[in-house]
Amino acid sequence: MGAGWTTVLVARLDGAVGGKPADAKPAVPPAGAAPDVDLSKLLGGLAAVKGDWGSGRLLTGKLFSVLLTDDGRVLAGAVTPERLYQAARG
Repeated sequence: MGAGWTTVLVARLDGAVGGKPADAKPAVPPAGAAPDVDLSKLLGGLAAVKGDWGSGRLLTGKLFSVLLTDDGRVLAGAVTPERLYQAARG
């Protein structure tokens, strides 16, 4: 969404954060698989934000911003949080 430096990636997470539970995990993880990660602990450390677009968690850096919404969307770009909120509104 957008063009040039105002481009924002908008994607939907498949149950990885909130929403429906992920598919059942195999009893033994495949060789080379990453260990289980409790995303709730990671997300709990991010700033809670809300607006007319909904609510979620925000990760910001000097060069990027990432918004994880409670409805399962992820918005990311080399933009300000305000630009992510604008994109989240639709």
